[in-house]
Amino acid sequence: MVKRAALLSSLRLFRKHFARFLTIAAICVVAVGLTSGLGEVEEQIKHAATEEYREKAISDLYLKSKHTTGFTDREQSYLASRYGEENILYAFCMEFLSGDDLYRLYAFDFSQTEPNKMTYYAGGAPTSENEVVVERATYGLKSYDLSDTVTLSFLNFTKDLTVSGVCLHPLFLYARDNVSFQDPDRSVDYVLYLDYASLSALAGFDFTWKNDAYVLLSDSAREKFDAFSDRYEKIIDSEKEQLEKDLGTDAASYLSLYENMGMFSLVSYAEKVGLITVVFVVFFLLITLLVVYSAMSRLFTEERKEIACQKTLGYSEFDILKKYLFFDFAATAIGGAIAYGVGLVLT
Repeated sequence: MVKRAALLSSLRLFRKHFARFLTIAAICVVAVGLTSGLGEVEEQIKHAATEEYREKAISDLYLKSKHTTGFTDREQSYLASRYGEENILYAFCMEFLSGDDLYRLYAFDFSQTEPNKMTYYAGGAPTSENEVVVERATYGLKSYDLSDTVTLSFLNFTKDLTVSGVCLHPLFLYARDNVSFQDPDRSVDYVLYLDYASLSALAGFDFTWKNDAYVLLSDSAREKFDAFSDRYEKIIDSEKEQLEKDLGTDAASYLSLYENMGMFSLVSYAEKVGLITVVFVVFFLLITLLVVYSAMSRLFTEERKEIACQKTLGYSEFDILKKYLFFDFAATAIGGAIAYGVGLVLT
């Protein structure tokens, strides 16, 4: 009989204060929905960075030769024995001024698609010696349209080339300024990609200088990347130390994705979003507590007569309190469950 009376009392509480019940549930929907959605953003960005790293076979190490003629045969043999020829992409890189614009030119063998698979927004790879691929336009980079003519003029060579493709190189994810290798006070205006055959035709001799090397580590090492995990960082540091020991610091500069603004900034932005999420969680938690406290305080005020009556009938304080606790718990649980589901769907 007592249990039946308690149940009826609880049902009357829900009917009488249904609007207040909805208010508590609604604030939970807003608070949990926003924070659950934001909480997923950091992981999704990191997951996207990791997927990009693996799908595009982004190089783990970037070696830049300090020799005027690029990597020596001995250095190339050492790198091949350590990493395997199929895991190394050699390139020639230089910068030059044309008018007021600073160009960065890369030449490599387009038949080797890894490391660093390029994504083409228009057109494709060069099919003749008179074609060039250009990096897409960003906030910091200018570009050309498909089939435009690009006039190259450097090292006493001048040649008109046709744009065969507009691309995104995975190491140029950073959309802001790309600082010049030669002048840290300047930013690169255009980035061009030539096949070695085109550069040889432009130079008039078999152009084989290789002053850049992009290296893929072993599969077991790459599996530890996971948006710059601690294990991956230790592997990279160890590799750089070994290269400096075997090749010497006078032979090359040893860079990694930690020095690449594109990949590193992407993960850094994800971590910043994570910090912002913590602030929002705390903020909305405090707002929710304030709203629930205010709503329940008014409810207790309105229920004073019934509470006094129940005390007169011999109900313990816990028996009186538990129906109000259940009222509050039901509202927050329902609102939180709805919000969490909606937040996950929207993200």
